[in-house]
Amino acid sequence: MMRFAQPDLARITELLRSAMGEGDPFAAYALGTWYCQGEKGLGIGQDPRRAFLLYMEAALRGDKDAVFEVRRCYTHGIGIDMDTE
Repeated sequence: MMRFAQPDLARITELLRSAMGEGDPFAAYALGTWYCQGEKGLGIGQDPRRAFLLYMEAALRGDKDAVFEVRRCYTHGIGIDMDTE
């Protein structure tokens, strides 16, 4: 039976934060997703406002998935006031 090593989530988080600091839009998007959903294994609680800000940062840096998430946040009022117009 094959066994796979468990990923080092703390190290992954550290690398994502470092990449985000260097301007990597995917890193901001990935961290935003963790904050949007909460990532208990990393000790990251659900924080919709922080998720929205990370998605916005990623979208402004060109991440197309983050653009969709920013729209979803506005539409459903996730971390930002709902767009009623």
